[in-house]
Amino acid sequence: MEYKYEKQIKCPYCGWEDRDSWEFTEDSGTHSCENCEREFNVERDIEVTYSTSKINCEETDEKHDYKDDGVFIGKRDYSNGVWADLPEKDWKYTKIVKCDKCDDKEYVDITKAEYESAVAKV
Repeated sequence: MEYKYEKQIKCPYCGWEDRDSWEFTEDSGTHSCENCEREFNVERDIEVTYSTSKINCEETDEKHDYKDDGVFIGKRDYSNGVWADLPEKDWKYTKIVKCDKCDDKEYVDITKAEYESAVAKV
C-alpha cells in the first residue's frame, strides 16, 4: 500500500497514522511505525501559496479616487439579536463609493431625495 499527499505520515504496511508528523523535519528519510514496528520511507511535500492585494492609497499618501458604486435602503434594524422592520420614516439611505485605485469602500448617509436621484440615473 502507498500513501501520497496525506496530512499525516501513514505506515504503508498497516495504515497507522502518526499524529506527531509535524516533528518529522527532514525532506525525506525513514520512519518507524509505532504499531507494526516496521521502517518505511517518508517524503515531506511542502505546498507554497501566495496572496496579493492592492496597496491602499493611505499607505502611499495618495488621495483616494472615489466613484459612486451604488445605493441602498436600510429598511430593517438589528438590535439585541433580532431583526425588525423599520417604519418608512426611519429608513436609512446610503450611497457606496469605491476608490478606483485601491478598491477602498466608504458608506455615506444620503437623503431620500439623493437616493431617488441616483436610482433615476440608472
